[in-house]
Amino acid sequence: MRPEKWLKSNVNENSIQLSNNKKLLITPKRASILGVLAFLFCTSASITLYSNYNFFFQYLSELGIGSTRLIFNSGIIIGALLLVPLFASYYIPNSFRKQLTALLGIISLAFFIGIAIFPLSIPKTHFTTTLLFFFTMLITIILSITDFLLETKSVQGKNKTDLFRKLDKIVFTLISLVSVISIICFYFFMNPLWQKIAVGGILVWIVMIIILRKNENWF
Repeated sequence: MRPEKWLKSNVNENSIQLSNNKKLLITPKRASILGVLAFLFCTSASITLYSNYNFFFQYLSELGIGSTRLIFNSGIIIGALLLVPLFASYYIPNSFRKQLTALLGIISLAFFIGIAIFPLSIPKTHFTTTLLFFFTMLITIILSITDFLLETKSVQGKNKTDLFRKLDKIVFTLISLVSVISIICFYFFMNPLWQKIAVGGILVWIVMIIILRKNENWF
């Protein structure tokens, strides 16, 4: 092989390998996992650093003001931005139901970022943004249950490799329902403990979505 041809071939192979490595390093799945971890890490750090924070009697929003505001609010913004691919992956041009799920999910993340932009020191705006976040997330979760059940039914009897396991279906539905109930209870009782339960339910639901997304193109 002539030197110039060998050099060209070698460069092309290295370019493809580099391109593949870039794809492996940054994927929507990994971004979503990092988003959850970023929020959990920043929230845990804020609770630890916040002076005399009472987990049962103080809202998470209180971490967004004072000495921990930078850590907590950064965790919200970074976490929300990294989770955008998770909801964007729901978008399918020919499915209005999935388009609506994707749109509401992304809108919910926008309100989540709004919680950090308008902290508790701006009470009216913060309260409104918080309620809108939980409401849009509630509808998103309900739509995701419908999507999951209908998608499971539509592939039934076609290709066994495309079928969701029955256990997956049961676990996802139960976790989603628990998340829905926890958000509704937060609306009814409006106390710090139910707020944390609702946030925890949403996080577990997001983790389940990440686990159940078996499309390799998305991963």
